[in-house]
Amino acid sequence: MVTLCECVCSDAESQALLQFKSGVTSNMSSFDDWNGGSDCCTWKGITCDAEGSVTSLNFTDVGNRYDLQKLNLNGTLTLSLCNLTRLKVLELSWNWWQGSIPDCFWSLAELEWLDLSIKSPAVRIWNLVGQIPATTGPPNLQHLGLSGVNLSGNVPPWIGGLSSLQYLDVSYTLLEMEVPEFFCNLHLLSWLDISGNTLHGRIPDCLWGMKNLTKIELSVYEDPASSLTGEILESAFIPNIQALGLNGVKLSGGIPTWIGKLWNLGYLNLGSTSLGGELPAFLSNNSKLVWLSLNYNNFTSPLPPTWGNLSSFKYMYLQGNQISGQIPDSFGDLSQLVHCFLSTNKLTGRIPASLGKLQQLQILELYENKLTGELPSELGNATSLLQLYVHGPGNQLSGSIPESFGQLQALGYLYLNGTGVGGQIPASLGNLSNLVHLYLFQNNLFGPIPESLGRLSNLEVLYLENNMLTGPIPSSFGNFPKMTHLYLFNNNLQGGIPSSLGQLTSLQYLYLNSTGLTGEIPESLGSLSNLMHLYLYTNNLRGPIPKSLANMSSLIVMYLQENQLTGPIPTEFSQLPQILVMSLSKNNLTGQIPSSFGKLSLMFFLDLSNNILVGQIPESVGNCSSMMDLKLSSNNLTGPIPRSLGNLRSLRTLVLSHNRFSGEIPESLSSCGNLTVMDLVDCGLSGELLPQFASWNRTLRVLMIGSNNITGELPPWLFTSNFSSLQVLDLSSNNFSGELPSSIHQLDGFKVTPERSMDGSDTTLYNVTINIPAKGGDLEFKYVIDTVCSLDLSGNALASKIPSELGQLFAVKFLRLNGNKLNGSIPASLGEMAALESLNLAKNDLSGEIPTELTNLTYLTYFNVANNNLSGKIPTDNQFISFDAAMYEGNPLLCGRPLKNCALSTSPDVQAPEVQADVTCFHDWMSWEPFLGGFAFGFIGVFAYLMSDWTDKFWLGAFSRSERPHGLQIQARSGSW
Repeated sequence: MVTLCECVCSDAESQALLQFKSGVTSNMSSFDDWNGGSDCCTWKGITCDAEGSVTSLNFTDVGNRYDLQKLNLNGTLTLSLCNLTRLKVLELSWNWWQGSIPDCFWSLAELEWLDLSIKSPAVRIWNLVGQIPATTGPPNLQHLGLSGVNLSGNVPPWIGGLSSLQYLDVSYTLLEMEVPEFFCNLHLLSWLDISGNTLHGRIPDCLWGMKNLTKIELSVYEDPASSLTGEILESAFIPNIQALGLNGVKLSGGIPTWIGKLWNLGYLNLGSTSLGGELPAFLSNNSKLVWLSLNYNNFTSPLPPTWGNLSSFKYMYLQGNQISGQIPDSFGDLSQLVHCFLSTNKLTGRIPASLGKLQQLQILELYENKLTGELPSELGNATSLLQLYVHGPGNQLSGSIPESFGQLQALGYLYLNGTGVGGQIPASLGNLSNLVHLYLFQNNLFGPIPESLGRLSNLEVLYLENNMLTGPIPSSFGNFPKMTHLYLFNNNLQGGIPSSLGQLTSLQYLYLNSTGLTGEIPESLGSLSNLMHLYLYTNNLRGPIPKSLANMSSLIVMYLQENQLTGPIPTEFSQLPQILVMSLSKNNLTGQIPSSFGKLSLMFFLDLSNNILVGQIPESVGNCSSMMDLKLSSNNLTGPIPRSLGNLRSLRTLVLSHNRFSGEIPESLSSCGNLTVMDLVDCGLSGELLPQFASWNRTLRVLMIGSNNITGELPPWLFTSNFSSLQVLDLSSNNFSGELPSSIHQLDGFKVTPERSMDGSDTTLYNVTINIPAKGGDLEFKYVIDTVCSLDLSGNALASKIPSELGQLFAVKFLRLNGNKLNGSIPASLGEMAALESLNLAKNDLSGEIPTELTNLTYLTYFNVANNNLSGKIPTDNQFISFDAAMYEGNPLLCGRPLKNCALSTSPDVQAPEVQADVTCFHDWMSWEPFLGGFAFGFIGVFAYLMSDWTDKFWLGAFSRSERPHGLQIQARSGSW
C-alpha cells in the first residue's frame, strides 16, 4: 500500500469501494482492513493522489501475500467503481469475475491502465462478458488487458488512435476479425496478443516494422474457423522481440535468418504453420531461447547438433514432422530441458544414452519414429521424468527393459507398447510408486508377471496384453486401489483368476480373455461394483457362473463365451440394470433361459448359442425392447418360436438355427422391419413363407431357413428388387415347389461384392458365422456380411428351366441348385458369374452339353453336375481340368476327361458297339499290328504333349487362385456335399 498524502478520501469513494467489496464472494480475508471506520487511502491495494482521490485499485503490487495469482477473487464488478472519477489504474486481472463489465468503465477519462483478464483464459470459461465501445474510450490508455473476457465482435478502430498504448491483450475473447492495419499506428506498442480468437485475412506486412514490439502473439492454434495467413518478412527486423507466436497461421516463405539474431528471444511458437524444409540451425544463436514449437509442420532435415548449445532451452516441441536422422548426442547437454517432444517423425538409430544426463527432464516423447537398438539404461538417471513415451508403431527396439528404470521414482506414465522389447518385466518397476499408466502390451515379453507390481498403489491402467507372459496372475494385483483398466489378454498364463481381484473396487475394465486361465470364476468378482467390461472368453474356465456377478451394478459388457462353464444361467442376471452385451456361448450351460431376462430393457446383444439349454424361449424376451442381436442357435430348445419376438422392433440379427422348435415362423416377425440376418436353419419349422414377411425387404441381407419343412411355391415377393440388399439366401432342404423365377436377376445384392465397412460397424453388429457346403466339406464364414454372396435352393422340388437371368448375379460365390427337378440346358450365361467358386447342379433333369463358357469361371474350385442327362464333351480349359469323375457320374452321354474318351463313347446319333476285351473283336490280329504300333507311338507323343499342356494350365490355375486374396476367414469342417 502506498499513499501520497495524509488527506482522507471522500465518503463517496469509500462507499464505492465498499460496494465493490460486497460483490466479491471469495477470499474475503484480502479485505480485512476495508471498513467504513478508516481512511480508504490506507486500505490494501488502494492508492490516492494529493487530494485524497483514489487513483489506483491494484492488487498486484502489495506483496506476495496479496499477489493476484494467490487471491483467486470471485464475484461481480459493480457500477460503484465508476464513482472513482480520478482512477488511473484498475488492475483486477487473473481472478474469476462473472457477469458484465460495466459500460461506464470506458468513461473513466483519466484511466491509463485497465486489466480485467480472467485467470487461465485458455481454459475457455467465459463468465465475464463485455464489449469495447465502437467509437471512443479513455484517450490516455497505456495498458489494456481483457484476456478471457467474452467480448465478441472485433477491436474497434479508435484503439489505433491510442498514441500512448504499450500493452494490448485481448486473447481468448471470442473475437472474430482480421488483424487490423491500424495496429501499425501504435508506435509505442510493445505487447500485442490477440491469440486464441478466430482470425482471418493476412497479417499486415507493416506489423514487422514495429520496432518496439517485444511480444507478438497471433496464434489461432487448432481453430478450424480461422484462416489467417501471412509471411515473416526476411527484410524485417524487430530487435527487441522476446516472444513470437503464430501457431496455426498458414505461413508462406520460411523462417527468416534475422530470427537467429534476436538475442532476447525466449519464446518461438511456429507450430502448425505449414513450414518445411530444413530445421534452422541458426536458432542455436538464440542463447536465451526457452520455448521452441515447430510441431506439426513439414520439416524433413536432421536435428541440428548445434542446438545442444542452447543452455536456457526448456521446452522443445518438434512432434508431427518428418524429421530424419538420429537424435544428436549433444541434446544430452540441454541441462535445463523440461519437455522434449520428438514423436511422430522419421528419426532413426538409437536413443542416445546422453539423455540420461537431463536431470530436469519431465516429459520425453519419442513414439512413432523408426528408432532401433536397446533402451539405454542411462535413462534411469533422468530422475525427474514424469512421462516417458517410446511406443510404436514404427519403433523397433531390441533388448529388454532396463532394471535402472526402477530408479525413476517420479515417473507417472511409461509407454513402451508395440516396440518389440523382450525379456522379462523387471521387478524393479515395482519401485515406481507414482506410476499411473504402464503400457507394455504388444511386445515380446516373456516370463512371469512380477509380484512387485502389486506395490504400485497409484496405478490406474495396466496394459500387458499380446505378449508371451507365463505363470499365474499375481495375487498382489488385488492391491491396486485406483486401478480402472487391467488388460492381460492374449498371453500364456497359468492357474486361475485370483480372488484378490475382487478388491479392485475402482476397476472398470477387466480383460483376461485368451490367456489359458483355468479353475472357476471367483465369487469375489461380484464385489466389482464399478466394473463395466468383463472379458473372460476363450479360456478353460469351468464350474458354474457365480450368482454374485449380478452385483456388478455398472456392468455393460459380459463376455464369458468359449469356456467350459456348466450349470444354469443365473436368474439373478436380470438384476444387471446397465447390461448391454451378454455372451455366454460355446459353454456347457444347462437348464432354461431365465424368463427374468425380459427385464433387461437396455440389452441389445444376447448370445447363448452352442450350449445345452432346453425348454422354450421365454415370451418375456419380447420385452427386451433394445435387442439388436439375438443368438440362441445350437441348443435343445423346443416349442414354438414366441410371437413376442415381433415386439423387438430394433432387431437386426436373429439366429435360432439347430434347435428343435415346432410350428411355423411367427407372422409377428414381419414387424421386425430392421432385420438384417435371419438364420433359422434346422429348426423343425413348417408352414409357408407368408406374404407379410415382405416387410423385411428394406434391410435383409441374410435369410437362411434351410433344413426345415417349409412348403409352397417359392414366394414371388422374395425375388424382386425390393430385396436389393439380400446377399445370402438359403432355402435348401425344404419342400418348395414351382418354378425358379426369372425375376431372380432383380436381387441386386448378388451383383456387387460386399465391402467391409471402414468403421467396423457391420462386424460389430453382425458377427454372424454361417456354414456353406463346398469342396471337401462345409466352409465356415465369419463376418459373413462383409465377405460372402451365396444362393442355395437345393433339396427342394423345383421344376423348371434354369433362367438365363441367373447369370446376371455376378457376385455370387456359392450356387447350389442340386436335388431339384430342374430341366432344360445349363444356361451359358452362368459363365458370366465371375466370382463363382462353387457350382452344384447335381441330381436334376438337366440335358444338353456343358457350356464352354463355364471355363471363364477362373475362381471355380467345385463343380458338380452328377446324375443329370447331360451329353457331349466335357470342357477341359482352365479350372475344368482339375475336377474328378465323381462330379460327372450319372450322365451316360458325357465324355472326355476325366471320363472315357469321346472317340470311344456313345454318339448321341449313332449307337456304337461296345468295346470287348476279347481279341476276337479284331478280324486279324497280325494284320492290325503295324497299325497298332503306329497308333501306340502316336498316342504316347500326343499324350505327352497333352500332359505338358494340362500341367501348365493346372499350376497356372492353382497359382492364380492362391494369389487372389478373398479376405475370408475359412475353416474346413467335416461333412458331406
